Amino acid sequence: MNLKKRTKHQDSSNIVFYSIYCEELDLKFECVVGNNVLHKFPLHIHDSLCIGLITKGQRDLILSEHSKIINPNEIFVINRLQPHAINQVAPHSYIVITIKGEKLGGLVFENVIKSGISVDLFIQLFNVIVENKTNKLPGKWNSLYAYLVDTAQVLPEDVSFYGKYIRNSIEYIHTNYRLQISVGDMAKQDCMSTFHFCRLFKQLTGISPHNYLKQCRLSYSYRCLRENLPVFDTAIKTGFYDSSHFIRTFQTYMAVSPKEYQDTITKQ
Repeated sequence: MNLKKRTKHQDSSNIVFYSIYCEELDLKFECVVGNNVLHKFPLHIHDSLCIGLITKGQRDLILSEHSKIINPNEIFVINRLQPHAINQVAPHSYIVITIKGEKLGGLVFENVIKSGISVDLFIQLFNVIVENKTNKLPGKWNSLYAYLVDTAQVLPEDVSFYGKYIRNSIEYIHTNYRLQISVGDMAKQDCMSTFHFCRLFKQLTGISPHNYLKQCRLSYSYRCLRENLPVFDTAIKTGFYDSSHFIRTFQTYMAVSPKEYQDTITKQ
């Protein structure tokens, strides 16, 4: 279990991070608690399931260019590889639990769930993460997941984000993200012209190849920071041009600097 600390950004706002790995489930749970946060997150995707609860104010969630307003005591779900952004115009408070792991599965759920039962199950899961009750984590997660499957599961879209058309380029990005690879290099992996590849990649994933590469690098940077690798070394190891570029990009997508994030996560 990684201990938590508080990161302050303004006099009235702060963000707290938690992280725990469940060996029995072979899943990692990362939790973010934000209070009075005002931050716009650009369009992005991640290979994880995110389940959140608004505790104060509203969240303006953008999915496929359509805006959804999430109100207090409403659960919101960001499915794996689902393009989304946050267009926040007023401070709000929230809890977000991100679940990562190969055993997670690829089920797709409704994005907004208005159910008191789902809120209760979510809070129970959140409490065992915060209190480091690893023995109770499988039961609480299975209860919430089963409820989502029974009440909020939807059929996935016909097009697979990791479809056969761009599978090689996706694998190439995850293998070579440390290097200064170009979009042309990615396109060659699937034997396409750069123009055709960019159009097809965005059609299948919702984001550009360059954006996907950037987020892939960020994903690996979280691991480096949790292992207490210095920010400069993390930037170089994950393929960013320099530490300044890494810091700006990290803060855009995480609402905190890499050092602030690292300071909130202490590896046990």
